Amino acid sequence: MKPLLPYTFTAFGISLKKLVSDDLPLLCKWHNDDDILPFMADLRKVSVPILDFWLKKMDASGNSFPFFAYFQEKPIGYVDVRNCDYERSCCEDGVIIFDSNRYGIGLGSRIWLCRELVLRALNIRDVFSCIRPKNQRSISFFEKMGGTFVENKNGFMLYKQECSARMAALHRVAAQLGLLEEYEKYFGDLH
Repeated sequence: MKPLLPYTFTAFGISLKKLVSDDLPLLCKWHNDDDILPFMADLRKVSVPILDFWLKKMDASGNSFPFFAYFQEKPIGYVDVRNCDYERSCCEDGVIIFDSNRYGIGLGSRIWLCRELVLRALNIRDVFSCIRPKNQRSISFFEKMGGTFVENKNGFMLYKQECSARMAALHRVAAQLGLLEEYEKYFGDLH
């Protein structure tokens, strides 16, 4: 049975809102962007009807949760927690897509801090991510956030974030962003 999650998670200056059909045109634009598409799992361009089919499949799965990320009430990215294995307390990490004008100002870290609330609500400890070898930005970010390389798999690099390494990285990032008090409010028991 799919866990019931709040429609919105808000913390660290970010709101993660459940992805809905009205969000799909912007998600389609981001996905098909020439700077993003080469790093997607599926290299084909998508359309809104294709994304609508995909969203319905995600919603019906019981183990995948897509969100749009908002900063200052503007959509800035997409993140999901998918293929949750509740028995093993693990999941796959979804793609984070940004408006490229917002790179390098800490929004990815804020999104991951907020996304941790989703992981806690689902009782997820370990996160896996498949990253294309040429996606150096994502590799660097995932390693910064406590991820370790596991193996090459089907043309991707498989990374794993164990809870303790992820929380240590999130603590460090929260301190750098001046968000340590908020981090302690939500996660003080995990660090």
